[in-house]
Amino acid sequence: MLEQQKKLARLFKAYQKGDRHALKQFCMEIEKIMRPYFEKKVRNAELVRELSQETHSRILQNLPTLKEPMRLTQFVMKVAYHVLQDHYRVRYYFREDEIRDPIKYERLQQVSSRPDLTIDNSQAFLNNIDFEKSLTTLPKKTRQILQLKIDGFTYSEIGRILGESDSAVKMHIKRGYEKIKKKFNLM
Repeated sequence: MLEQQKKLARLFKAYQKGDRHALKQFCMEIEKIMRPYFEKKVRNAELVRELSQETHSRILQNLPTLKEPMRLTQFVMKVAYHVLQDHYRVRYYFREDEIRDPIKYERLQQVSSRPDLTIDNSQAFLNNIDFEKSLTTLPKKTRQILQLKIDGFTYSEIGRILGESDSAVKMHIKRGYEKIKKKFNLM
């Protein structure tokens, strides 16, 4: 383990000096650390590949902030852990169709459970909802994030555009969604 840490530290220092080959070697070494972790936790080859790519991306984004090269192994594992947690958070707590059009989804469920609303009345009911107006009541950052998500951007892309972490983007979406649901009495 200590030898692996020393090797990573050497590659990292060489990369900092501009050696592109060292960066390639560094990426291969961190792959050896995180891939077994993901394979043990997930057991889906495609998902392991996606999680590994996201981990690589986050590691490379945050490498300039690393102060202790001898702690790279712990850094890699911590990033891998957080990537997996973000994956589970999205998988179990968010539904993509609700995030893209939360009001329509909730109102359609509500309308279908109300026998007093006919098809014609339910369409009028849905048309009266002013989603754009409800967005203006949200904080500016949350409004921007929701608009980007509606436009089809991923959490990572939104984070890069606005300078936020993926988890912060997800929390803005969740809280914005909850405020809109509360405004329309959908909770």
